[in-house]
Amino acid sequence: MDREKELLQRICALDDFCGSALFKDELPDWQLAKGFADLLTRLGHDDLLVHLLLARAYRHLGDPENAAAERRRCRAVIAEGKPLTNAEAEALLPTLEAEERLASINLP
Repeated sequence: MDREKELLQRICALDDFCGSALFKDELPDWQLAKGFADLLTRLGHDDLLVHLLLARAYRHLGDPENAAAERRRCRAVIAEGKPLTNAEAEALLPTLEAEERLASINLP
């Protein structure tokens, strides 16, 4: 529990964690993003945001295989018809498409 508390404290200490990780694609610690997404997964979250965050983190951590698996999981979540609000779709789908483009040209 202390590890999870420390993780959440570190996230809260960052200015705009989600915006920096998902929309700006710049975060000082991508291991932190992976740890947060892993925590959300353990808590039962299986949604586009979590898998997109994992895809970004894996790419930045130099793990292209797991990054690709998470991008595929993002598409599977969408295909499964898991409900996305209009705001989520407007925000996250372009980010997923950008992540797919970055992977196709092998950028970190």
